[in-house]
Amino acid sequence: MEESFQAFLDTGVDPREQRHIKLNDDGEEEEDETFKWMAEKILEGVQTKSPGLEAFDEKITYLTKVKNDIS
Repeated sequence: MEESFQAFLDTGVDPREQRHIKLNDDGEEEEDETFKWMAEKILEGVQTKSPGLEAFDEKITYLTKVKNDIS
């Protein structure tokens, strides 16, 4: 069950792998180093990769149907 749930979580996006942009004083986009620094310090060893809410809803609907079919 843990492996299946982990595989489900791994279908999502990890915010640490995305580009985080902020606007500088000149109104130009630049990489947000603050997020990168915080992620390296705070999120080490934390599961942050997860699918969106729609994927959770679909999975819950599917598992509820399976449960009802078994019953």
